[in-house]
Order: sequence, then C-alpha cells, then structure tokens
Amino acid sequence: MNFTHNRERNCGICRKRFTPKTPAANGLKTVYCSRPCRDEAHRERARAFRRDPANKARRNSEWRALHGYKPEPRPCEVCGKLFKPAKPQFKRCSAACTKRGDLDRAAEWHKNNREARLAHARAYYHRNPEKVRASSNRWAAANPERALAIGRANARRRRMLVENAPGSHTAADLDRIWLEQRGLCANPYCERKLTYRTRRVDHIKPLSKRGSNNPSNLQFLCAPCNLRKAAKLWPVFLAAQKTGAHP
Repeated sequence: MNFTHNRERNCGICRKRFTPKTPAANGLKTVYCSRPCRDEAHRERARAFRRDPANKARRNSEWRALHGYKPEPRPCEVCGKLFKPAKPQFKRCSAACTKRGDLDRAAEWHKNNREARLAHARAYYHRNPEKVRASSNRWAAANPERALAIGRANARRRRMLVENAPGSHTAADLDRIWLEQRGLCANPYCERKLTYRTRRVDHIKPLSKRGSNNPSNLQFLCAPCNLRKAAKLWPVFLAAQKTGAHP
C-alpha cells in the first residue's frame, strides 16, 4: 500500500481536516490529528472494553480465581436484598442501588455540613460571578414557577424581618438622609451618583444581626455596593473594600 503524506483526512476524534506527517501505526484505518485526540481514542476504547458485560464477567472470574475468593450471600446495604458480591468490597447489589446510595450519602453530607457547603458556594460565586448569574438566569427561565415561588418566599422572609425589627422611620427621614448624603453612595470607596431609581436603602447593622429600623441605622447605597454588603456589618464591609477584596 502506497502512503501519500499530503493526503488530507478527518481526525478520528474531533473530525478536523488535517494532513498526517507519518503513516499510522495500524495502517490507514484510524489517524488522529494530535496527541490529545489519540489519547482520547485510547480512553474511549478502554471505556468500551470496561462497559462490555462479557469483559467485566471475565475480569471478575479471573480475579476470583487469582485470589481464591468464594462469594457468599450478604444483604445489600441499600435495599437489603441478598446477593453474591463479585468482590469482597462490594456492598450494593446493583448499579441502581449504587446510585441511590451515593445520592443518600451526598444528601446526608449536605445536611451535616451546611456551613462548609455555603462557604464553598460563596467562594465559587466570587471567583465566577458572571457564570453563576448566567446559570441562575437559565434556571429561572427554565423554571419560571419555581423561581417566582422562591422570590416570593424571600420577600416574605424580608418583610418578616422588617416587621419584627425594633424602631421605625418615615419618608421624611429617608429624604433627610438623602440630602445628608448629597445623593451619593454612602460607601466612601464608591461615592457613585445616585438617583431615585438607582438608590437602595441599606441597614448599617443588618436586620439579621438584630439591627433596627431607626433612621440612625439607615443609609443609601448603589445597587452593586448593596449587593456586595448583603448581611455584613459595615466595618467588615469597609475593611474588605479598602483592601480591594469584594466579599
């Protein structure tokens, strides 16, 4: 068989057109444009080999013969049904029970490690804010009723905090604060010009931390600063702003 170096062909993985530099080791049946494509082809062949039930049964029988293992019936830790494990470390009788057990274990971990999970989620959000917002928008568009229910629940929780918080204020108090701030964001590292549409009323000491609704605990922030501050104490927020970190 004559090999022509300049004959273009499609890569067996990415289907990109390329010109091979050397003949393929196994003839001209499969040629890959790069080492990553070749490695991916090898991994795909290995996955196909492992998925084949005949190969799996043969590997298990060879392992049992090599180690002298004789399976004895034991109850599945998920469904309780008796089964003979192919290897002594197997504790679940089927792939369905394995998946169910993994989901139960993940749910239990989430329940017992709420603070660690929230800290990880916050750290991921601060590293990838645009990606998280885009994902949230896609989920809200795909689940409008669920998103509306969550929004209403958050609004009710916010109203409950406001109603139960001590103190009160009037519209005149807000106008006075607005004039004292000269229409600027209260964050000294921002001082963005605000309008009636862009200003946000912020509690200097958050309601979730036993803050009050008195005028002395109110200020105006721009929307980005209000979102970044969230339920943080004002000194903590300012310290983060000073160092350039945006928690």
